[in-house]
Amino acid sequence: MFVQQVLDCRNKYAHIVETSYHQDRKFEAALKEALEYFINLDSRSAQYLSLYIDDMFKQGLKGVNDDEKEARLDEVIIIFRYLQDKDVFEDFYKQVRAARCRNVCLDMSLLYLVWRACYSTWPIGC
Repeated sequence: MFVQQVLDCRNKYAHIVETSYHQDRKFEAALKEALEYFINLDSRSAQYLSLYIDDMFKQGLKGVNDDEKEARLDEVIIIFRYLQDKDVFEDFYKQVRAARCRNVCLDMSLLYLVWRACYSTWPIGC
């Protein structure tokens, strides 16, 4: 998946900046700028991110402890912050979430994580 590959790439280069360049601000800024540029090259990135999050909630977070859930949500939020088309993401995610809610009954802990991720963390980064 596109989003997972971006996350893997970001983690790889963030580790290099952290270990080799001792978290130098210029290298961190260059990495952020490069990832932001890359993600926004494709107009479908917002759609890919919304589908990735939906898939993560449907399959990827079941049976995972709370710390792991938080870590995965934090990674997704980092990618979300790089998006310039946050309104496009919101439209796609609303469609995906509405379709999922019509078809699947979610447990309360999953709904709580969705609520907390969407309404408490994301507006801070916008």
